[in-house]
Amino acid sequence: MKLFLPRSFHSSSFMATFKRSVVSRNISGPNSFRDRTLARFDYLLGFYLSVERSDSLKFFKILCSSNDIYSFPLKKNITVSFQKKYTMKCFKIIFSFVLLFFMLSAFLQPLHAQKKKEKEQDVIYLFKKDWSAAASITDADYFMQVVKENDSMFIARSYNKNGPMLKQESFNDEELTTPNGRFCWYSKKGMLDSTGWVDKGKKDGYWYYYRDTVVYQIIKYNSGKFVSKEDHDAGIFTTADGISITLAEKAVNDSLERIKDSIARGNVDTVQMGAKFKKGPKAWQDYISKNIQTPDRFMNVMGKGKYTDVILFMIDKQGNVDEDYYLMKSCEWSADLEVLRIIKESPKWQPARQYGKAVFYRQKQSITFEVN
Repeated sequence: MKLFLPRSFHSSSFMATFKRSVVSRNISGPNSFRDRTLARFDYLLGFYLSVERSDSLKFFKILCSSNDIYSFPLKKNITVSFQKKYTMKCFKIIFSFVLLFFMLSAFLQPLHAQKKKEKEQDVIYLFKKDWSAAASITDADYFMQVVKENDSMFIARSYNKNGPMLKQESFNDEELTTPNGRFCWYSKKGMLDSTGWVDKGKKDGYWYYYRDTVVYQIIKYNSGKFVSKEDHDAGIFTTADGISITLAEKAVNDSLERIKDSIARGNVDTVQMGAKFKKGPKAWQDYISKNIQTPDRFMNVMGKGKYTDVILFMIDKQGNVDEDYYLMKSCEWSADLEVLRIIKESPKWQPARQYGKAVFYRQKQSITFEVN
């Protein structure tokens, strides 16, 4: 006997009663029934049918073809009932597990991401006085923290164990093999000694050299090649061709060039305005005082007194703090991290303007910690 099932069911309970007299076909037994069914159809329909017989109640799965109707052989009088209630119950259970899985994933993913980020940023190397590896913090004289700013910038800051920063180096890979980014060197007192930018291992742009926070020399490079030098002690500007003029003459020439360039673009506005915090200077000071925290390590390591960090940071053309920020004066690792954090998380500024257009602007900020 063959039973033909439509592809879809329109009632909550599908019942069909078939008698031997409808279609006559003999099947030898249960095993033959199973084998014939498996051989006839291609894939699992997934519906559960209950088969009522005079001697027992059995459940089985139907394998079906991709045709519009499905068929399988039956033996004797059989009543087939589609058990929709069991199917719906099964769907509800599966849906509940799937929903629970996604809820747990949504909850755990931020925690995992945060832990991963903290792990990436908390890489610290310990060194002895000769810069060989130290086994513990007790044996160390220096340490270096590597911070991942983004996928292509890793900043390594080296410190005295209980004092100011020694140097800051930047690389574009986690192995710290390719110098790329801001480099800084500091004096024993934590004062900035020199700083500049490296592009793929070569000095690029302006490099500044300081003496007691005052610039005494500026050298410009282009992909490692010397371009010019400003000697502020002698007041002389020298190019790579050996041409020299005074810094005063250079300042006048630069100003005239900017004015000519502005007029050529049809802009006669010569007003220059520095970047400003949107809500004013007092709001900026309030932001710092409300958000800055004195680290416990700083209070334990440093003696009684006041200690000042000085940081330089750039405001871009959109009024955001640019990623190129660094310390002019360092006092201690944990305090430095707090100063860097407070500047990095700064709200928006009003960008600087020069000759009628928004420009990058370098801002300097002092922050003082006190240990009682």
